[in-house]
Amino acid sequence: MAITITIADVKAFCPTSLPDAVITSLIDLVTERMGACAEAAYPEETAKTIMIYAICHFVQVTEGGEVKSERSPNGAATTFENHASGEGLKSTQSGRTLLMLDTANCASNLVTQTFLFLAVGCPATPHGDT
Repeated sequence: MAITITIADVKAFCPTSLPDAVITSLIDLVTERMGACAEAAYPEETAKTIMIYAICHFVQVTEGGEVKSERSPNGAATTFENHASGEGLKSTQSGRTLLMLDTANCASNLVTQTFLFLAVGCPATPHGDT
């Protein structure tokens, strides 16, 4: 089963003003990195939904933020959520939804996890030296 995701599918889940070419490239990226896993792990419609949430996560990150609230009697206040928090998929609502739905952990294929190990301290002096 080859899952087909369209620009209209993505915009139905996460309205965006990004150009269609950018959305298409994000669809291709997600399909390449997690499509086979999602297709093997879930029924077609579930896999498609999970993949669309992954795409929406990248849409929201690419846009730099999402509107969290729009309120003010005089129309002056709009609050944004910033996605540069370093929390990966947890940094957007779509990413958090993806993590909840993706019980097979296919999303782990989307980005590389960097692990940094540091040892800090003074080098040991040879025995007998003071």
